Amino acid sequence: MKDSLMECLINPIKCRIILQVQELEEATAKQLAVKLPDIPQATLYRYLNRLLKDGALEIVRENQVRGVAEKVYVIAESVILDAGEVLTERSGKLYMQMFMQYMMGFLKEFQEYTDRGDIDILHDGTGFSVVPVYATLKELEDAMTEIGGILKKLHSNPPSSERSLHSIGTIITPPKTCADPRGKEV
Repeated sequence: MKDSLMECLINPIKCRIILQVQELEEATAKQLAVKLPDIPQATLYRYLNRLLKDGALEIVRENQVRGVAEKVYVIAESVILDAGEVLTERSGKLYMQMFMQYMMGFLKEFQEYTDRGDIDILHDGTGFSVVPVYATLKELEDAMTEIGGILKKLHSNPPSSERSLHSIGTIITPPKTCADPRGKEV
């Protein structure tokens, strides 16, 4: 399941379908065709069947429309995880699945933004960066506490004509095996 979900996030058409189903909570092929008009109908059906086979989507019911069964799709139950389950299971597979759910939220926001015709990347306050750091667990915890304090202040700001709604995510990657400057593994 992990590999097929990762492939869904990498494949632009599968990713867009998954994101639309997630946004709508449940969707028919007809609803998806309206939301994704640039995807030919035959291609949409082919990808829906593949997503079903891969276990990323499931059918929750079939509606009868003029004598034809119209399938209603949802994100598969096996894709949706509980954070507590991941922590108690200590499963790499579940942790990766949870990370993919997290990234899907950001993918959706960036997709909606980039689909707009009026984007101004320099002035819209959007961006992303990576900063590699050497840190102990305590130093990471202290940094996250500090970042959390900054974000808490921003989170409590009331909406106004000067303020735009943004989402800020933080990711700490798993530790890597690294070498010290003399080339010895640390």
